[in-house]
Amino acid sequence: MIRYYEKLGVITPKRKGDGKYRYYDAIIVATGSKPLTPPISGIDCKNVYTAEDVLYGNIHLPQGPVVVCGGGEVGGETAEFISQTNRDVTILEMKPQILSDIVPPNRVVLVQRMVEQQIKIITNATVNSITENSISYKDVEGNKITIPATTVVSAFGYKAYNPLEDIAKSICDEVYVVGSAVKAGNALVATKEGYEAALKL
Repeated sequence: MIRYYEKLGVITPKRKGDGKYRYYDAIIVATGSKPLTPPISGIDCKNVYTAEDVLYGNIHLPQGPVVVCGGGEVGGETAEFISQTNRDVTILEMKPQILSDIVPPNRVVLVQRMVEQQIKIITNATVNSITENSISYKDVEGNKITIPATTVVSAFGYKAYNPLEDIAKSICDEVYVVGSAVKAGNALVATKEGYEAALKL
């Protein structure tokens, strides 16, 4: 493809000091993040799915208790989405408060929806094992508690995914890594960083 556009004069390769050609003036790496999968016993059970699996419609959730692990933005929105067709949804959150990564106006609206949908919320809960029909966690006092779970949704968070930075730097001198490729975050941060990188071009 590069050779085709080179013939048209659209792309003009530049020879650098190392004798290699460069086809790009600058590259912005915005490869995003990947779901975080903690080393929990049973995390690979057949009844465990990611939030993406649910939100993208890749799976059909059976009826029965659904437990969403993680009460951040993705976990909260996933739980609310599931509650539209399943009336037994529980969120387990390790922190004292859910939705701590959401701007206040959006948080108020989502919490209201959770109350309306009667989603159960358990905070200060550290998940330690999953089976095909239950999930166990430790509460703030260290007590082990087991609750039913026909389906478990993994929304533990995200980690940066940046497989292209080194490759980009090998073919271009001006490379910017932005958004969740640097540190897993939300769309607002990624948009801001992408905009700021574009202004430098």
